[in-house]
Amino acid sequence: MAKPMLFGNSRYLIACLLLVSPCSYVKGDEAIQWSSYGGFTNDNSQVFSGGLDEGFTSRILIDSGIEATLNNHTLFASIQIQRGKDGSADTGDAQAYSNIDEANFARIYELYYAFSTDSGFIRLGKHDANGEFAFTEHGGGFINSSMGFSPTIFMLPTYPTPALSLNGGMAITESITWLGGVYAAESATNFDEQFYITELQFQLTSDIQIKTGYWRDSNPVVSEEDTLLAEHSDGIYAIFDNAMPTLNWLNSSKVSHFIQAGYTSGDVSEIDLHLGTGLAFEDVFSNDGHQAGIGITAVRFSEQLLPDSGWETALEIYWQIPFSEHFTLQPDLQIIQHPSGDTTINNAWVLTLRIDASVF
Repeated sequence: MAKPMLFGNSRYLIACLLLVSPCSYVKGDEAIQWSSYGGFTNDNSQVFSGGLDEGFTSRILIDSGIEATLNNHTLFASIQIQRGKDGSADTGDAQAYSNIDEANFARIYELYYAFSTDSGFIRLGKHDANGEFAFTEHGGGFINSSMGFSPTIFMLPTYPTPALSLNGGMAITESITWLGGVYAAESATNFDEQFYITELQFQLTSDIQIKTGYWRDSNPVVSEEDTLLAEHSDGIYAIFDNAMPTLNWLNSSKVSHFIQAGYTSGDVSEIDLHLGTGLAFEDVFSNDGHQAGIGITAVRFSEQLLPDSGWETALEIYWQIPFSEHFTLQPDLQIIQHPSGDTTINNAWVLTLRIDASVF
């Protein structure tokens, strides 16, 4: 079957254009503040050694959104369109070496209302949980999905299917913040099944932050043979973020470091343990705006569900080259050892060129 054209459905194209169109509105003496964005990410990947198939993969993600703010009130809406092949079909990896890989879709991505004060916020609507929970402050440059959040949180309502949610947060002290939320598990339209998540953030210094979190999904976990494995699933995670002293030999203006870990029961998840770490360097070799990173992420497969599997480990190295404020090229190399924990699959070497462009 032929793939649909990128803009095969005209209503999504019209919505994209509307979301990035500038606009303003004044009510009495109070002005509504508008902001919008639009852009695309294109990953072009070649498996040049190992994996399941030494193939080429290209895919694109278009993302557009608009935000309206009046005093403490905010309305936000966005849409996303994704087209292309899933690159992990060639590598056989479980962690998804490209964080935009997904079956083709076009949908309203987020749509929510938020009320915020100096001490906290509350949000209601369709929301990407990873936008608030379980993310590393310094891992945004990496493209491997596990650098964004631990794959042990396997039921997290995030890309490509955010869910209806009520979530919020508050400052407990000057250095401790609490976040919590309930999401519609398995569905974006009701709370018949629930995904709960809570997180504590500890700001130890201006440069060092620790996050610890717990999640629980109320859905029963069943096997492929419809055998009940557990009444629910849950797990824990932790993240350490650190802005380090500069490294003179790199002539880098800023060096950032993160460590992340996640755990869930091997009775309910094929991946029960995750460990990851990475370094990001800004203005490398005195090149303004250039960013480089090196990181490693490893997952252990459940002995109960996948008894013949071990660990999958991915090493990622990238370099971001900004050609303008709105256009960036990012060469990215990943070496994936034992894809899906299968020692019979040769280590996959994948080279990706990511192209990022934005309207504003």
